[in-house]
Amino acid sequence: MKRLYPLTAPFLSRITGTDGILSRDVLQPEETQDVCPPYISQRSRERISGCHHWSSIPAELAELDARQVTHAPVIRYHHGPGIVGPDGFATAKKRQKLGSSFVRNSLLQPTTHAPKTAYINNLSTHLYFGHWLKDGVSQTYLAEDESYYLSNQANWGHCQEYRAALGLRSRDDQYIQTDEIVTYSDFAQGSLKRTRYATMKAQLANSLPAAGQTYEKVFLWRGGEGESRNFRDADHVRDHLERDGWTMLDVTSPLADLYRVLSGAKIVAAMEGSHLNHIFFCASEGTTQVVLVPHDRFNTIALGLARAVGNTCGFCVLAGDQQEGYAFEFDAFAQAVEETQAQTP
Repeated sequence: MKRLYPLTAPFLSRITGTDGILSRDVLQPEETQDVCPPYISQRSRERISGCHHWSSIPAELAELDARQVTHAPVIRYHHGPGIVGPDGFATAKKRQKLGSSFVRNSLLQPTTHAPKTAYINNLSTHLYFGHWLKDGVSQTYLAEDESYYLSNQANWGHCQEYRAALGLRSRDDQYIQTDEIVTYSDFAQGSLKRTRYATMKAQLANSLPAAGQTYEKVFLWRGGEGESRNFRDADHVRDHLERDGWTMLDVTSPLADLYRVLSGAKIVAAMEGSHLNHIFFCASEGTTQVVLVPHDRFNTIALGLARAVGNTCGFCVLAGDQQEGYAFEFDAFAQAVEETQAQTP
């Protein structure tokens, strides 16, 4: 019967007018935290012309100026029996599809049974490595008795390395008929999340090789990885940074190499993107972070994460466009590094 839920759930939810949630538990109530605004020059602020479609420029500017932030509560939802897979889950009255093949696979793929499954997958962890690491992996600590279910894209090379270092099993890709599905709302950076981040960082420190030296300035080089956010005349930018004393660290390096360098860094800079999460979890507390952000896709996502792990964050906004690349202004970048380092975390 559970195999049919992906087909029947949308109809039953409309007929009954229910969200399919049987009960919910608040694991951490809403919290308010005093914060210090990050460094960003007036020129960078004036250059901002666009942001992600789910936000707005006024909202992003408000994040930059805030001296107090509110963290949403962490909530656990109970959905009852159903079926789960790497591309979605369904109960009698709720369906969450992460891929177009979920219904077909739920009907045709072999299944196993479990008494309870904490389904960690959601659209963000399914699409973005950064959300997989900061939200997905951290949610496994909320699950009981190894009941978590967490997939990842097969071509995300660092996922298995993080799983091994953190003692997690390989990616979940089977279909399970389960007696109880649990999900979480857990996207903020409140105290419960920060405690889990600290645990993750401690486990990585125990599993990966420590830095054998101090790196004064490290640039985490994104290159052509992920969605294009390249620098204009990238070879010149890289050569210039190396002449200025920056240690260049390719994001495609094995996790052990990323950890070895980032854990010994005093200052780390990078173009915005999911690869910044390597800094949050591999660099030591108190690291200075400077995030380069294109003017037409400005966001402050890195700010909350940097604060959550005890780092100081600053921003430098770049002119240019996605097609021709974004212009690297070395004087403005140097000022952002200097002013961010002088900030109090």
